[in-house]
Amino acid sequence: MRATCMICVDIIVQGQDVSATPCGHTFHAHCITEWIKVSKSCPQCRTKATERTLIKLFFETSDSEIETDPDTLQQQIDNLKFQLKLKEQEVKKHKEDAGNSKAQAVALREEFRARETIIVDKETTIRALKTQLLYVDSVVDKSKKMKEEVNELKGKLKLLQGLETVLTGTTEEVTLLVNGEAGGSSGVKNIATFCTVLKKELSRAVEKRTKMRSEMMVVMRKCKEAEKNAKSLKEEVDTLTISTRHLEQDNEGLANENTKLKAKIRALEQSIASPSDDVRSSALHRLLFESPAPALLKRLHSQLECDSVTPEVVRMRPSGITKESKEPTGQKEPDSGTTKLVDLVSPPPAKKPLSTSVHPLTDSCNIMKGGRGSYASLHAGPTTSQAWKDRQLVGDQVGYDGLGGHHRADEFPKPSPLMRQLPKKSKFLYKPVKGKGKTNKLTNYFENTFED
Repeated sequence: MRATCMICVDIIVQGQDVSATPCGHTFHAHCITEWIKVSKSCPQCRTKATERTLIKLFFETSDSEIETDPDTLQQQIDNLKFQLKLKEQEVKKHKEDAGNSKAQAVALREEFRARETIIVDKETTIRALKTQLLYVDSVVDKSKKMKEEVNELKGKLKLLQGLETVLTGTTEEVTLLVNGEAGGSSGVKNIATFCTVLKKELSRAVEKRTKMRSEMMVVMRKCKEAEKNAKSLKEEVDTLTISTRHLEQDNEGLANENTKLKAKIRALEQSIASPSDDVRSSALHRLLFESPAPALLKRLHSQLECDSVTPEVVRMRPSGITKESKEPTGQKEPDSGTTKLVDLVSPPPAKKPLSTSVHPLTDSCNIMKGGRGSYASLHAGPTTSQAWKDRQLVGDQVGYDGLGGHHRADEFPKPSPLMRQLPKKSKFLYKPVKGKGKTNKLTNYFENTFED
């Protein structure tokens, strides 16, 4: 007979405890007991059953049966297979545990190394902290010494403040200070120091007073000398101011005279340019403006005078300048009624070098060159060849042909007139300038009109 327990699904083997419910179903005794503890009913038909109602079964077998039951063998095989599976599971579990243990060992080794590194770092930190602790101890010692020095300096500062009060303070402040120091432990010493310093300052003040007196005497002497110098300089300034005023007055007089002369020159030019039947006026006009080498044209220069040809300005100046007026600039011959004035500012003009090889063309255009200082040469009077030769060009002098070229001055003989005309009186009368030896006449003016 082959019976199976429905609870554990195992075959009921001979020799095992078997129990049955009132409904007749059979189970292992321990299986049905555990089942009833949970649910008091039959596992198959759900009939009510309790531990008291369970029926224990006993199966009897004969001893003559020697053959092994196949169910028993199958059960043994199943048990062995189950145990084998359990062993395999245990082996697998142990292998997993071994792998986990290896991984855990590796992790522990790494953690150990990290912990070891941390320990080394901590030891290094401890050494550094010990070094810092030693440094802090030295700093603490220094701070203690500095505190002691501060206390000493405070005492010295207090003493110096007391000295300053004694030297610069009022009587009341000094009295309060002495009374305050008298009650202290170092009061006598401080008061003795005050007395010593006061004595030194007194001797120093006496020496300083003596020195200041000597310096004051020196300064007073210098002040007196400076006052004398200032007085003399003031007198010189007054003298120079007076001389400057005289010079300004002379300058104004010369400017007025120059203005008058310019007005006379303009009037003369207008009289020359105005149409007139006078033969002498027309001759003067032609000599001035129709000369072969007019003064407004450029002069020829030689290589001896300069390297480049530059235009020169024809200066119109009266010929009434005497030798006294040609003296260096800044000196003026005083008149009979004025004092002598000297120009201390303007430098003397440099004299221009004269060229002996080249004569300016304006000399040939000067109508009064070689004249006698009168109007006789301006009138159409009798002339001679010798007068013309006096005015002819000399050497390499050339003239302009009017067409952009040059030519040598030609000599044209001029017949002497039959009758000599008398000179006319000039319309302009010039008054002699005060303080001058000569009168500035028109002839004198034209003699130096084109001179350099």
